[in-house]
Amino acid sequence: MRLMPLYLAPLLGACTIHLHVHEAPDSGEEAPAAWEASAPAAVSVMRSTPEAPAGDDHSISGSVHDDEGNPVAAHVALVRGSGSVSMGIGEHGRFRFDGVRGETVTVTASTKDGRIAIVPDVDRGTRDLVLPPVESGAHVTVTMHGRETMRVALFDGDVRFSDNTVREGKPASFVVPARPVRVRIYGDGFEEEVEAELSVGAKQELLFHFEDES
Repeated sequence: MRLMPLYLAPLLGACTIHLHVHEAPDSGEEAPAAWEASAPAAVSVMRSTPEAPAGDDHSISGSVHDDEGNPVAAHVALVRGSGSVSMGIGEHGRFRFDGVRGETVTVTASTKDGRIAIVPDVDRGTRDLVLPPVESGAHVTVTMHGRETMRVALFDGDVRFSDNTVREGKPASFVVPARPVRVRIYGDGFEEEVEAELSVGAKQELLFHFEDES
C-alpha cells in the first residue's frame, strides 16, 4: 500500500489522513501480487444497440454474471463526472436504468462478497450489455470528520468507477479492483487523492480528518 498525495487545491482547512490496511487471512496458498492481479484480461464486453423503440434511447440495460456464466445478485451503478445512480438487483442478474443523462457512463457492478466488474464508455440507449464476469476485489472504507458532507470518487486508471457523497462520521464502504486505485475526496474548495494498492480480499480504512485553520 502506498500513500501518494497527488493534488491539493488551495486549502480552506487542513486535512489529516490515517490509513489502516488489513490483509486477507492467510489461506496457506501464495496470494497473487497486486500487479499480477491488474494484468489486462482477455475479456469481451458484449454490447447490443439495435434501433431503440421511441422513448427508449435514454435507458441502459444489461446483465451481470460470474465466471461460469451464472447470473448474480449485485449492486449496479451508472457513474459519470457529476455523480452516480445505482440500484440493487436480485439473483436474476438483470438491470435497467431509465432516464439516463449524458452521452456515456461507466457501468460498475459489485457484490456483497467483494467481486466487481467495470465497463467504461457505455452509450446511452445501450441494451443487453453483458458485463465481464465479476472478479475478486478488495474493500476500501472511507470515514470523514470535520465536514458535514464531502464527495469520494474512485478511479481505476483514468476510469471513474464510483462517485458518492460521504457524511461526517458515517463510514462508507466500497468494493474496488485488486490493483492500484485512486481515492479522491473533494468538495468545499478542497481536493486530494491517495493511491492504494491492495491484494485480493484485503481491506483498507481511510480516515480523513479536517481541521479549520484559525
